[in-house]
Amino acid sequence: MPCPIFPKFAKWLAVALAISFALTPPGRGQTADPSPQEPDWSGPPLPAPEAAPGSTAQPQRGPFDNPGVPARRLPPAPIDPMATDFAVGVPASEGWHLPDLSGADSWFQMEGLRLRIGVVQIRFDLDLNFGYNDNIFNFNTPRIGDYITTISPTIEVGIGNYPRPRALLPLDEQQNYFSLRYTPSFQYYAINTTQNTVNEALGLQGRYTFSRLETDVAFSYAKNSDPTAADLGRQEYRTYNLSLTAAYALTTKTFFQLGLTGLHQDYTQQFNADYTTVSVSPALGYQVGPKLQLTLGPVVGITYVEGGGEQPFQGVQLGFTFTSLRKLTFKGSIGAQATQFRGSNPSGNSDFISPTFSFGGIYDLSQTGQLTLDVATGVSNSGTASGQAYQNTTATLGYQQRFWSRIQLGVTGSYQSLNYQGAGSHTDKYLYFTLRLGYLFWQDRCSTYVQYTRSQRFSEISAFQFDSNVLSAGISVEF
Repeated sequence: MPCPIFPKFAKWLAVALAISFALTPPGRGQTADPSPQEPDWSGPPLPAPEAAPGSTAQPQRGPFDNPGVPARRLPPAPIDPMATDFAVGVPASEGWHLPDLSGADSWFQMEGLRLRIGVVQIRFDLDLNFGYNDNIFNFNTPRIGDYITTISPTIEVGIGNYPRPRALLPLDEQQNYFSLRYTPSFQYYAINTTQNTVNEALGLQGRYTFSRLETDVAFSYAKNSDPTAADLGRQEYRTYNLSLTAAYALTTKTFFQLGLTGLHQDYTQQFNADYTTVSVSPALGYQVGPKLQLTLGPVVGITYVEGGGEQPFQGVQLGFTFTSLRKLTFKGSIGAQATQFRGSNPSGNSDFISPTFSFGGIYDLSQTGQLTLDVATGVSNSGTASGQAYQNTTATLGYQQRFWSRIQLGVTGSYQSLNYQGAGSHTDKYLYFTLRLGYLFWQDRCSTYVQYTRSQRFSEISAFQFDSNVLSAGISVEF
C-alpha cells in the first residue's frame, strides 16, 4: 500500500536541497569543518549479538578485542574503518572547538548552537533519515517491508580538546579531556506502527595525564531493537560497556599498561540469555622506533551466562602499532585464547583453544580520499542459545572520497562468518554492501545524502537465511 509519508518527505527533501544550493557560495568556499557529524556512512556495522545493525558496535570478549594499546607516545590512532571522515588532512582543531578565551567575554561564547561556558563546551547535532527496508524482521518467509522515519538529535558536553567521533586530533592535543554524548533515535514505522520505538546511545570518555602516568576511561550504553546477526525478528536489548586503561612510562622507550574491561548484555525477551564479561590485560610495551610500537601480555577473564554457567578464558597477545607520517597507519594484535565451560552447560560446549587476530589500517590516497581495511577473528558468547560460544571472523574494505570540496562518495564491502560451537553447531556467513553519495553545504556543517545497503545471510540452517535491501535519504546538521 502506498505510504502517505513518502510524498511529504520527498517534497521536504527537495525544498531542503534547493535551499542548500541557494546558500552555498560559488567556488571552494570556507575551510571544511573536519568531520561534520553524520550517521554511519559505511553501512551497518558487522552485527553480532553484542552489536545490532545501526547501533554502536560493542567489543566482543576475547584477547583480540582488547589490544590495550596505550596512548602515551603513540602516533594518532587509526581511523575507525567503519566510520567516515571526508575532511582528511584538515586539523581537527580548526572548527570543532571554541578555544579562544581572549574575547570580550572569556566565560561565554556562542556560535549558532555551539556554546562555551567557562571551560565547558556544549554542541548539538541533528540527523533526519527516511528510508524503505524490504525485510524489517530478517525473515524471508514471510517477508515484510516498511517505510521508516528516524529522527536523531544529539547533545555533547565536553571539557578540554576532546576528540569528537571521526575527528583526527593530534596526540598532544588530547592530554586531558572529558566528554559526554547522548543520542536518542525516534524510529517511526509507516505500516507496522507497533514497531515504533526510541533507541538510545550514551557515551562517556575521559583522559588525565600525570608526569609518567596516563589514564583513560570510557563508558557506553546502547538501547536497540534492530535484529542482530544471531537473531530472527526484532527485540529490545541493552548493552553496557566499560573500559579503564592506565599506561606508566618506565623509561623513554618502555612502559607498563593495565587494561580492565566489562560488558553486560541485557535482553528483554526471556528466550535470550543475558551475560556479563569482565577481563584484565596487563602488558609491557616497547617503542621500537618513531613509527613502530609493540606490546606483549596476557589476557584473563570470565563470562557469566544466565542459566548457562561460567566461561573462563585466558590468552596471550602481541599488539602492534605502525604509522608512516600521514599516509599509512595500522594497528592490531595476534595471539591465542583458551576457553573453558564450567557449571551448567546446556549447549554441550567442550573446552577449546582458538587463534585471535585483529588488524585495522588506513591509507590516505590524498587529502580527500582514503582506503580502509579491517580484519579480525576471535571468540564471542551467543545470547541466543544459553552458554553457546562461536568463532567470529570479520573483514571490511572501504573507500571514501570527497570531490570538488562538497560531494562525498563512500563504498564499503563486508564479510562475516559465525562458527557456532556445541549443540546446534553450524556456520552462518554474511555479506554486506553499502553505497552512499552525499553533498555538503552551509559551511560544511550540513549534508544531504542518499544511501543503499544490501545485507544477506547464508546459513546451514535454511530457516536462518535472509536478504534485505535498504534505500534511504536524509539530512545531517551540526549546529
